[in-house]
Amino acid sequence: MALIKRQDRKAYGVIQNFFRDDLAKSGDLGYPLHAEWSGYRAVDIYSDRYRIVWRDLAEIEDYAGAEGDMVVPVEVVRVGLKNPDGGSTIYDQPPD
Repeated sequence: MALIKRQDRKAYGVIQNFFRDDLAKSGDLGYPLHAEWSGYRAVDIYSDRYRIVWRDLAEIEDYAGAEGDMVVPVEVVRVGLKNPDGGSTIYDQPPD
């Protein structure tokens, strides 16, 4: 994220807004991935130039919310240009 912030402040802002406004409020965003990326989801943002890849973790109780509220934390595994060098994609490295 630091590299994106240095190289493209507008894209950085759009990505931050996605995390804060969209992903935090809805668990059904993006599209599911397959094969070695099974269990992960992705979304293309900022005029389809950047891709964010994440997976949902186990639900936890929302200690700041009302009693019985649950939170689904996510692990973000990739944020970057869809095609960083023109030939490869963000998926060319296996998930961590």
